[in-house]
Amino acid sequence: VNACRTMGIDLLGPDINESNRNFTPVKEGTIRFGLAAIKNVGQQAVESILAERSTRERGFESFFELMESVDLRHCNRRTMESMVYAGVFDSLGYTRKALIQSMDMAFQHAQREQADRQSGQSSLFAAVESTGPTAEPIPRGDGVAEFDSTDVLKYEKEMLGFYMSGHPLKKFERTLKHIRSVAIENLPRMANGAKVEIAGVILDYSIRLTRSGKEMCRLVIEDMTGSVEAIIFPAAYERIQKDVCKDVPLFISGTLEKKEDTGTPQLIVNGLKQLNHEVLEEKQERSLHLKLTPELDQDALQRLQTILLGFRGNLSVYFHLDSGGASVNGGKVIRAHDSFRVNYTRELMDRLMKVNQVDGVYLAIGDRILKQFDRRVSGRVGAR
Repeated sequence: VNACRTMGIDLLGPDINESNRNFTPVKEGTIRFGLAAIKNVGQQAVESILAERSTRERGFESFFELMESVDLRHCNRRTMESMVYAGVFDSLGYTRKALIQSMDMAFQHAQREQADRQSGQSSLFAAVESTGPTAEPIPRGDGVAEFDSTDVLKYEKEMLGFYMSGHPLKKFERTLKHIRSVAIENLPRMANGAKVEIAGVILDYSIRLTRSGKEMCRLVIEDMTGSVEAIIFPAAYERIQKDVCKDVPLFISGTLEKKEDTGTPQLIVNGLKQLNHEVLEEKQERSLHLKLTPELDQDALQRLQTILLGFRGNLSVYFHLDSGGASVNGGKVIRAHDSFRVNYTRELMDRLMKVNQVDGVYLAIGDRILKQFDRRVSGRVGAR
């Protein structure tokens, strides 16, 4: 998956009417996942499906049509459920939950239909079934219940080896942009020994015993940019082992260590928390933003520097430079050096707003403005 991403190739999930046995190019820059690469789907099952599909100009149009025609000795319940969880039948309009819930009925009908066919009898039920989608007993279309998104992704990864239709971190993507965390793809460019924080999920882990009999943990962590191997040594593992679980969004802190022989990065984990909105609120950057006028000069900058250094604290400071012809949002934004981090007070706001070249100041958490001070048209300063 990472190789496809690096090369700009779009990897599509497995599909009952488009996938072949192996990974197959479907158009320039796009590859379709192969049926044989799905867990629990054997070669004979794939051959049965492809043989029946080749006799149909439009491919399979319903789940019952497929079940009535394939060899059920090879396309058994385990195989069909694995294909459902992998998303193979999504293009037919079914939800994965509806198919799993209807699996018993589908097998009973398919076995009866195939037995009738072998004995030369016709099935009245099959005749009704073929009259149109209104008789289709498995619901499909809008409004049909689906598994929770967490379960959809968990089952996908179990069957395919990775997340296909989404990622557990996706729902946090916007907020994560405002957190000072590191994308895994950037780890190789960081210095050995750097302290890092990563938002990710544990793809896999194993527990091992040290010579002294204490437990430690080796794991693989993934975010939406890549994956990295990690280690939790005994002292840290004893403290955080309850939060070590797969497929759950986590906020992970540790030290970057590069292997001597290859330079490959790995993470020595010393802390992790389940990622939720409370943790995100805690981790989001608190910042102070100064909107500056086009008349900004060296004297004004010197005054601002003196003021900021008098209120040292933990808030990052950003300068929004108005070019004059556009709005502040269209101008340039510069993040001040960490030595200019400040502590928010009303006195600081008042002193900043007394600098004529400061058009406004606002306090923010992430992209959410908490308090704003504007220089109004009358020249007075107001807080909102």
